[in-house]
Parts: sequence; structure tokens; C-alpha cells
Amino acid sequence: MAYSPYGRYFWQHQGTITGNGNSTSLNTPTNTPIDIHDATDLWLAVYAPNAPTGTTPTLTVQLDVFDDFGNVFPGVLTLTQLTTSTLKAQGSIGVHVQGGTSLVLPATCQVSWTVGGTTPAWPGLCISLLGR
Repeated sequence: MAYSPYGRYFWQHQGTITGNGNSTSLNTPTNTPIDIHDATDLWLAVYAPNAPTGTTPTLTVQLDVFDDFGNVFPGVLTLTQLTTSTLKAQGSIGVHVQGGTSLVLPATCQVSWTVGGTTPAWPGLCISLLGR
């Protein structure tokens, strides 16, 4: 596929998150990574439209990539941690990224997240991975 300046969704999730996880485990029933083989740039965004619950809730969202052998390289892009006062974060990675992380992208990736705090819940959380 030729490079296109128009972005498109590669993966998105909306719902409550209460524990650690990743997009690969949510891609049921196949448990497959996200196919990004025709992308040169990615934009990862997370937005919490509702205040989190629990004591001192935190949420860290990152992009992990896989090599051709299936080995994971975690956190090639890690977003600013979400807290009760920071409810959105974004980041870019790829070949044409200015002010972000420059990286030649592999064929597959996953979005992963780590939840912290005591009995945390992030209701209605929106995570989006767009690319071009």
C-alpha cells in the first residue's frame, strides 16, 4: 500500500478498565497482535471521559512492537501517566513524526496498559491507535 496522508483506525477500545492488560488479549478469539504492516506513522491516544474510582488510581498506556519472530519490545512509545487530574494523553511514533519518536515500524504491535492504586477503575476509557 502506498503512503497516504489520511489516518485510519488500526485498533480502538472503549470500556471500563480495572486491571493490567493489552490489545492482543482483547482481540478474541484469535489473540492476535495488531497488523500495522502498511503504516509508517502511528498516533496513540487515551482519554478518560469519567473520573477514575479507587484510591490513588493511575493508568499507564504504551505501545509494544513485535519482531518477525514474535518477540515483544515493550514501551517503544509510553504515554504520560493518567491520574485523577490528568485524564488524557497522546503520543506519536513512526518515520514522519516531528517532535515524537522516530522509528521504522515493524509489521505488528499491541497496546498495553498498567493500572495502579487501590481498587482502581477507569470507566468509559477510550484508547485509540490510528496510523497512516
